[in-house]
Amino acid sequence: MVSADLVLFTINSALRLNAAARAHYVASTQVRELTFPIPSVDFTPDALSAVAWFRQEGKAYINESKTLMSLEPQLSGERPSIAIVRDLDEKTSLALLANYEVYFKIEQAKSGVALGDEVDIDNAALIPLLHIQQWQRGESPHPSLLKRVAGNLIDAAVDYFIQIPGALNKNSKHAKAIRALVEGLDKIEFTQALTPENIGNLPEQLLVATLETVSEKATDVVSDPRYQKLIMIAAQSLSEDIRTYFESITDAQGDVPIDQRQRASHWAELVFRSILGSAGKAVFENPEFFLKQTDEPQKALSSQVGSAVLSAILSTPHGQLDEVFNNDTLASVIKSSLSVVSQHPTLLVNEDQRALSTIIQQVSEELADFSKPLGTDFIPFALDLILSKTANNVELFWLDEQGQPKSNSLVKVVKTVLTVLQNVPDDANWRVTITRPNIDLLLSWTLQQVVENPAWLLDKVGEVNPNLELALNAMMSSIRTLDDVRLSSANAVEIVQVGLKAVMLNQDFVKARPDNQQLAISAIFDVLLNAFFGKQVNEQQRQFLQFHVVSLFMDKFLQELARHDATLVNLLVLTEQVKAMLTQFRNLDEQTIELLIIRMFGLIFAEQEPA
Repeated sequence: MVSADLVLFTINSALRLNAAARAHYVASTQVRELTFPIPSVDFTPDALSAVAWFRQEGKAYINESKTLMSLEPQLSGERPSIAIVRDLDEKTSLALLANYEVYFKIEQAKSGVALGDEVDIDNAALIPLLHIQQWQRGESPHPSLLKRVAGNLIDAAVDYFIQIPGALNKNSKHAKAIRALVEGLDKIEFTQALTPENIGNLPEQLLVATLETVSEKATDVVSDPRYQKLIMIAAQSLSEDIRTYFESITDAQGDVPIDQRQRASHWAELVFRSILGSAGKAVFENPEFFLKQTDEPQKALSSQVGSAVLSAILSTPHGQLDEVFNNDTLASVIKSSLSVVSQHPTLLVNEDQRALSTIIQQVSEELADFSKPLGTDFIPFALDLILSKTANNVELFWLDEQGQPKSNSLVKVVKTVLTVLQNVPDDANWRVTITRPNIDLLLSWTLQQVVENPAWLLDKVGEVNPNLELALNAMMSSIRTLDDVRLSSANAVEIVQVGLKAVMLNQDFVKARPDNQQLAISAIFDVLLNAFFGKQVNEQQRQFLQFHVVSLFMDKFLQELARHDATLVNLLVLTEQVKAMLTQFRNLDEQTIELLIIRMFGLIFAEQEPA
């Protein structure tokens, strides 16, 4: 019986037993020994009898035990059994006796001798149980993570399914999911770093995470071989990552500090849940891509995304990312990562395999200072946003001229926007704080504009020019001079968007005017905002002002101005023209505004030829 079948059979056997028998049965999977009597059989567990039995009746079991395999040359040789026993050290002698007792009982059970009557366990259930005891002792010659933790998995599964009678029948979605998980764990070679003390309850956590995720999904989804393969690969991949991580931090005694192993197990479980929950759709849509094993390392791309996220978290200092990720935010980041990787898989299969891990760390480090004022969920939001906006233009924002991963330039765009918006000078009149919803809106909008027209912001691949920072500082400085509280956080963001649209069309807006070296966008914003919201605007005029009309006028005006040299605007004429319009603003519609702007341009550029 293969490992997965044996584990499933053992779980089902335990579930069929009464409560008292089940307690004995589960205890024995944890190598808390049960004594099964052997009626009418002369069984003397001494070393001489053991050697004699393995040389004859028990010869078939030699290859199932590390101890027996080490003794195989002597057992198959010509030396007398008594001579072999005489040369055994105490440790080997005890291991030989333990093997003898287990395999002798298995042979008796196969021949029909009832061994578990006292605790109501039939032989069909007892034989797999004895094999699992051997695994737990470390006797398997081919040790895997599964074979060292099978007892814990069985214990956890019994606890889970005792509340859901019949859920683990052979064709149920839960049984198929457990099989996939077990097969993944069975592919992990057991090493000293994965001792039961180090690995803790991670296998049980993965089991419960699998069952809880599967319970939320339709049977046809979980029964799909692609989803089962996703479970298997994700379990295998993350367990390998944990083994590698533990091997890098074990002390001289081979132990992993308890706080680090607990942290690693916690994040492995969360990443595992996120992969099963959010990667399913992507995998179903393109299974050949996401489930195909890559050459180096032997992981599918779907699991490499999860590995990259786990690596980023574990390689940052404790607390730096721990507080900002949860199930929902991890799922969003992994979903966005899958989108990027689907279009540019070399981000995961390049030489150092660190492209995704690096950007997670980069976002964390560059934007960490904004978590306190904006909330702990801001970094996952920003990362999700950056990844999703990067997906269609990876080469421009994330790769160098040789196509190798480098710092993602959109991270700098986000940091620039946040730095300017969050900076409130001591002498500012308008001290309204830009609220989180409006910050999110402006970030999403700005990144989208950069994606659609990267030329206005990138001097060359990956290098951000200062235009965004210059424009934002100029516009926010003009806004901060106002003392009219009617200008809200949302109003300010809308005006900034209007200004950025113009700057994207014509970079003359961030050039200095010839008269006083003030940036063109700054000078024009000063005039317009003062004309609409300054102290000289009287109460009668204010009642005619509606912000959406002001915003519309500024948008149309700046769009038209982008056709000209913005540094040459006659600001005096512009000021007079806007003042003259104030009392008309209540009745202005879009068409009227456009006509007024055309007429104004004839005046403000009267002494200059249009550019």
